[in-house]
Amino acid sequence: MFFSIILFIVASVAVFSYLESSRSIKGDVERSSMQILKEANLNLERYFREYEQFFVQVASSGDFTQWFQGEQRSDPVLSFNRLKDNYFHPFATLHPEVLSITLLNGNGLENHYTTGSGPALRYDYSMKNEAWITEEQSSPGLNMLMTRSGHYVELNNERREVSVLTLFKPYSFSFQKKGWIKMDIALEPIQSILSELKTEDRGSGMIVDKAGMIIAHSNPAQFLTPVPALIESGIRSNPDGFFYSSESEQMITYRNIDKTEWKIISTVPYRDAARSVFRVKNVTIGISLAGLFLALLLVILVSSSSTRKLRQLRRVMLETSLSNMGVRADVDGRDEVADLGRVYNKMLANLEDSLEELGKTRYAQQQAVLSALQSQINSHFLYNALESIKSMAYVANQEEIVRMTLALSELLRYVSNYQNTSVPVQQEIQYVANYMHIMQTQYGEDLTYEIIQEAGTNETLCLKAVIQPIVENSIRYGLEQTGQPLFVRIETVRLSEGCLSIRISDTGPGFDQETLTRMNSKLQDSNVDAHYRQLSNIGLLNVHYRLRVYYKDEQAGITICNRADGNGAEVTVTLPDRPARKGEAANEPNLDCG
Repeated sequence: MFFSIILFIVASVAVFSYLESSRSIKGDVERSSMQILKEANLNLERYFREYEQFFVQVASSGDFTQWFQGEQRSDPVLSFNRLKDNYFHPFATLHPEVLSITLLNGNGLENHYTTGSGPALRYDYSMKNEAWITEEQSSPGLNMLMTRSGHYVELNNERREVSVLTLFKPYSFSFQKKGWIKMDIALEPIQSILSELKTEDRGSGMIVDKAGMIIAHSNPAQFLTPVPALIESGIRSNPDGFFYSSESEQMITYRNIDKTEWKIISTVPYRDAARSVFRVKNVTIGISLAGLFLALLLVILVSSSSTRKLRQLRRVMLETSLSNMGVRADVDGRDEVADLGRVYNKMLANLEDSLEELGKTRYAQQQAVLSALQSQINSHFLYNALESIKSMAYVANQEEIVRMTLALSELLRYVSNYQNTSVPVQQEIQYVANYMHIMQTQYGEDLTYEIIQEAGTNETLCLKAVIQPIVENSIRYGLEQTGQPLFVRIETVRLSEGCLSIRISDTGPGFDQETLTRMNSKLQDSNVDAHYRQLSNIGLLNVHYRLRVYYKDEQAGITICNRADGNGAEVTVTLPDRPARKGEAANEPNLDCG
């Protein structure tokens, strides 16, 4: 068994290392290939930009305008010669890959320029016969076309087929039909750029047009051949990307070439990139086999001396059952097996205590269910009774009794709804308004109140029943004990720290210094859970601990102080600003202030 475990571990490590190394190599190849593609793309873009600038410079010259509107007479010839001297020849000197430049205007006038250092255009060549002119397939901008042209001859007038990149652009003036500028460029610069994409011996770089034809390749023999189907299917989904072809065992990186509909592609054979991984795999297999043989010998030696006591302890465990928890293992000594026996005996003792506690918990749960059912029955009875009182008061035209009964009914429905732990602030304020209306009916003009809600605070979620206990304390200590009139203000304010503040202030006697010190000390205590379990009465500390336990946020809770003018107490409830979900917000509360 131990040998099988060790074999599994070694095999798992070997497989994981191989897969992780393969993934890492693929990632490294992807990053390096993408970086090389970016550099190649920048080089191609630089070449194309220089060609495009050349077309712009020629088209903006006065000589080109004169030639473009000229006919078969001397003026166009002079203009073309100046174009050769001022533009064509300097540009061809800097770019020896340029093979020829051809101009064609709307009157049929056509002139050619060749560099003389390479193959020259045939004497019977005419741009009018190009397919891209007759088929009107060109765009108003600079057009690019990779072809294998047969319009060139060597110095001995021998016809030669040349792979060229043809750049052409149409021009038109108000006084003239459409004309053209065409430039043929040899593919050597592009071939040199693609040769840099060969990160491995058998790797390759290519440029593919939108039709799936190879228009440039690090191997010139692949020019104008279809791209392999495996590569074509992989590059269709995204403009830039990387994928691994399991059939060809190649890692392919591709990227769009700016201002064209071409893609530049780099292919790297996986086995060439992962030579080191295969070497490590072979070495790992050899070392693992040797290690497994040694491990087998060690397992046999160690297991024979350490399993004897374990078999004895196993027999004791088999005798143990849930119906006989009094059985204990007879252990002695100080070795690991003896420690295991003592822990097993302690576990049985803890299990007995847990079973006893579970029985008590189930009994308490049953009592809680019965109590909840009884409360539900009592609640329905009370709602029906209040509804009857409201109807009788309405018939007797006792509007104040109707309002008080309605407020009491809504208050009871609010506190007896156990489905939602938190509600929008507007519902909590409505609950407090109903409570204050009932208390105002009881105390008359001795109790007045005001509720101020800042705009945008109604939808913030608030833990239920956190404001009413504070207001009740204000009435108890500020009105009932003193007999003096009391004014209570409730105000909601949004803070800049992403919190909501609810301030409850009154005009009562306030807190004495001893009470204020003692309460603040308890409010600052970090052992929230312990205090929450000890509290059963509803009060300031209970509200504070409920907020801390519910929100799990140091900012949540209450703070107490006396008002700045010394007339009364002020309690501030701070809540995290969490807006209510759609459907949770109730209607705006109808707040009646005394």
